[in-house]
Amino acid sequence: TDAISLALGVDTVWMGHGYHGSLLHSTNAAPYNLIKFKTEKSFRIPYIGKFDYMIFHGWPKNFKILGQRLSWKPFNILEFGVNQTVIYNQNYKLWEYYKIITATEENIPGSRYDNDQRASLDIALYLPFLKNFSANSSGLNFGSAIFDIPPYLGLPDFSSLNEGRLFQLAV
Repeated sequence: TDAISLALGVDTVWMGHGYHGSLLHSTNAAPYNLIKFKTEKSFRIPYIGKFDYMIFHGWPKNFKILGQRLSWKPFNILEFGVNQTVIYNQNYKLWEYYKIITATEENIPGSRYDNDQRASLDIALYLPFLKNFSANSSGLNFGSAIFDIPPYLGLPDFSSLNEGRLFQLAV
């Protein structure tokens, strides 16, 4: 399989975990012109873990957006991710993007590089034995075993367990 991909066209980007919404950027908005580079297959550094990376630049109608995500899996069941997006209107030279990504002049009044920049962190815990687990308002289903729950008790949203993800924390 291919290890990296480069896409140029009209698309949307989903950054981070979550089934009902992403913290920084999701596919809820209309697709827009973008260029995206990402690892399709995690690259592994011995004794440290697996890494995935994505960076994109998009041109929605009234602004420009630059975003990136780096995720690290020290173990197959644990993943840490860091996300960053920058929304701006300026026209920058290629070498000026370093100042945008590093935020060296962010929040300095009057600075040419003071943009709408946001970041988030997320953690996910994957438990593969929970892939057969599902839950709805009428009961719990683990493989072929069904456990009825009285409707007055109610259940939290267990939709992420269908992927084997038990826990996720986003800041």
